[in-house]
Amino acid sequence: MTDPTRVTKRKRNGNTNNASQPKQKKQQTQPAQSVQLTQQPEAYYGNQTGGKPEPFGKPLFHAEKRQQLCETLDWYRAYQSGAYTNEGIAYGILCDKEVGERDYFGDQVIITRVGGGKEADKQTGKMVQVTSQTDSRFAKAFLKSKQIVKPIGVIAGQGNHGCPTALPHYYCPLDWFHATDVWCENYNGLSRWMVRLEKINLDEKSWWSAKATPHTPPDFNTHKAEVKECPKCKKESKVIYKQGWTCLNADPVAEKLGVREKTTCTGFFKFGSDVNDKTLEYTEQYLLERTNFKELRDPSGLEVHTGPLKPRLPTMEDVETLGNFGFEEKCKRGVVCPLCGCCSRRVEWGRWICESSTSNGHFEYSLPARIITADESTANGNDIPRSLRTDPGEMHKDVVDDIIDRLELDPPEHEFGYKIYRYGIPDETPVKTPDETPDETAVEMPKETSDGKPGAIIGYVYHLKPNANINQQPEGADGLFEDLQRTDLGLKRNPSRHNKGVNEVLTAHWATNWGAPYKYRVAQESRPFKDAPSVIISAITQLSSAGKKSVALGGEAFGSFNEFNEMLSVGYFEGSHMGWHDDGEKTLGPTVASMSLGCSSVMQWRPKAKAKICGKTKANNKKQEKVPVLKILLEHGDIMIMHGAKIQQLYEHEVKPCGKLRFALTCRYIDPTTLSGEERAYAEKAGELP
Repeated sequence: MTDPTRVTKRKRNGNTNNASQPKQKKQQTQPAQSVQLTQQPEAYYGNQTGGKPEPFGKPLFHAEKRQQLCETLDWYRAYQSGAYTNEGIAYGILCDKEVGERDYFGDQVIITRVGGGKEADKQTGKMVQVTSQTDSRFAKAFLKSKQIVKPIGVIAGQGNHGCPTALPHYYCPLDWFHATDVWCENYNGLSRWMVRLEKINLDEKSWWSAKATPHTPPDFNTHKAEVKECPKCKKESKVIYKQGWTCLNADPVAEKLGVREKTTCTGFFKFGSDVNDKTLEYTEQYLLERTNFKELRDPSGLEVHTGPLKPRLPTMEDVETLGNFGFEEKCKRGVVCPLCGCCSRRVEWGRWICESSTSNGHFEYSLPARIITADESTANGNDIPRSLRTDPGEMHKDVVDDIIDRLELDPPEHEFGYKIYRYGIPDETPVKTPDETPDETAVEMPKETSDGKPGAIIGYVYHLKPNANINQQPEGADGLFEDLQRTDLGLKRNPSRHNKGVNEVLTAHWATNWGAPYKYRVAQESRPFKDAPSVIISAITQLSSAGKKSVALGGEAFGSFNEFNEMLSVGYFEGSHMGWHDDGEKTLGPTVASMSLGCSSVMQWRPKAKAKICGKTKANNKKQEKVPVLKILLEHGDIMIMHGAKIQQLYEHEVKPCGKLRFALTCRYIDPTTLSGEERAYAEKAGELP
């Protein structure tokens, strides 16, 4: 087996399916379109450790963006909260800019607040606690980790002004810690949960300790916090505050009427004398107390081992273990660059490239993927929702709300060999309730008048299902799927939020745009059709034919068909998806056509939150998002067509693949008259088929 690791200068769009294949000709591209993405204030993520003493060492690895951490580490995947928990167990915690008043950051001990109840202050922008956190799933998770002696990874951010030394990168993993204490306290009259974390390896000096300070060997006997029993609950609590002892017996689990009662002690956090809870300080004994982790045992009585903090590079042996495809979910995760230690996301489809801009050398890494069939791509049919699974021999299943007009078009009604299902999508037409009071959340049932003109329908969704014979033709779905795997499409992930910021988030899929530039919320390069591989040209030809004939079936009441001059090619690994969105950009024509290749996927539509369309709203949803009104299962070779611009105004859709590998080829018409100057000239030329 050849070593897939290569240290080279940056090369664009190298084919990674076979390293011996010749490079393709460099393709002409249109620069990424200027799209306004949300930016986080730089001051909010500024370096608060710059003036601190020099650290003794440096971290094993680092990251400059939060998503780099979440996609690379198994023990930290929290995009929003500081603590990462999974199935009720705490695995990691990030100590960054939100530093609490009684947080403590030492070279062996860290004390920090866990839990929510915070909101942004309208004047300062800082997060402040506004509600008590007597119930906390985070506290419960740390208590569980303490009980089972689970090692917890800790990461420090440059926004943490309590860090004792200057951090060399924005996110710096510290080491393995374990939870020694989890308790509830009051501050400014509000309850909050705290955790004390102690470094596991006390024999070696911490890399983040000050370079000038000596290392003190661990002392497990001299310093011990005093323990007292509460006369009311008979539970013991440590003396952790200089102001005196108080009972810390609090229950983090929520009360359920008739099922469970809170067990918090009635004497909880009541000192013997009046104490200002804003002025409490930890005792020296409590801060200096150390625990011999080697003597701790898990509930089974076994010794606990930490394992590596830094993940290793994946290998071909790992791919073979996962399923021998190379498209499994673990294959899309990030890696740590062995040259500079930067956590790097899989930005490009076929390889990892170090994301560090300061690395002296350049690192790229690839694991060649095997060419697979469509049947292999849908390896686990259990991923498909039960409501959409079909029995052997059954052609189609869908989930349709009463407001959707469903019609199956028989084969004699069309000429191009597909079974067609048509769905009429309703407008937000208000109707009157029985008491004649206008109800603007209701809608008339969509129907057509006797002369065939649409009533309350604003457009159609067409679902075209091919038979096996169509898929097996020379330029059918089977051949296209194989060609897409062999062809370097230049697929990459692009920023969808917080572009270039610490909280930058890349899309969960890889994409390349062809033809006329397509402006949407994700900045995207566009390449002219004359430089497109044959598989792209073949697909757009088929989609144009399908789009034209489908629109003709429903008439042109919702706009005439325009020949497509743009295609977005999208690739999905296992676990990838495309979230809720619409195709309502002002530059687009009324028709969108998409071909699905590879594993099955669920595509669903729902009314937008502000659309006055009858529909159920998700429970406990502040955004008032509605539940889907239409779900269809797109299988290998299926074509989906939306026709009617107003569908994009009132509805949004998402796609969730149900297997290992999927490609979606989606065509649109970009109206050049909506563009100006050089953009228009480029669109007209780039959108011409060779």
